[in-house]
Amino acid sequence: MTSERRTRLLLLTFGVLVALFVLRKVVPRLLPSESPDTATTTQEARGVDTLMADNGSAANDPPRSRRPSRRDREVPVAGTPRFVALQLDKLDPSTAHYEGGRNPFSFYLPPPPPPPPPPGPTAEELEALRRAREEAAARAAAAAEERARNPPPPQPPPILYTYLGRFGPRDRPIAVLTLDEEIHNVLLGDVLDGKFRLVAIGLESVEFEFVDFPDAPAARLPVGTEGT
Repeated sequence: MTSERRTRLLLLTFGVLVALFVLRKVVPRLLPSESPDTATTTQEARGVDTLMADNGSAANDPPRSRRPSRRDREVPVAGTPRFVALQLDKLDPSTAHYEGGRNPFSFYLPPPPPPPPPPGPTAEELEALRRAREEAAARAAAAAEERARNPPPPQPPPILYTYLGRFGPRDRPIAVLTLDEEIHNVLLGDVLDGKFRLVAIGLESVEFEFVDFPDAPAARLPVGTEGT
């Protein structure tokens, strides 16, 4: 390298260093400094811009052609406070859609409680019931014993025939009786089943005497009626 090129290179380097020194030391002193009021206004503007950026939605914000630089937002006009218009529509939160189940303002009336169970019997009532049962059992046993010692006299058997009517001559009528769908034509004095003797035949009834119970009164059997 020749001495002439070396000299030019040194001069160029020195010129660059001098220009950097002037930019760092001299130029900031020539620019107007921020007053306290302007600095406070700038700080408030930063807070409002940050709040608007947090609450705003990317879908709701209008399209921007260029994002402002930090220097454009922080350097105000000298002597003039900076105010930013507050956009209230961006501060309002979006209304959430809520579908509730029960209306909290409606009153619910619970069903009435079930009635209490009836009180059980007292000790005195239980004792009286026990004594009544014992007395009833004693009376039943005494009656059974009495019947065993003195059985009731035998009774005539029931008449199960049904009288349908009569036919034949008046001095020798014939009574028509039925039993289990079987028809019997009976004359005066005839005995049925060895138990019942026919002693009278009328238009509306017949009478029977009991063979084994001669002292028993005669039993009357009306027309269409089953004997007992």
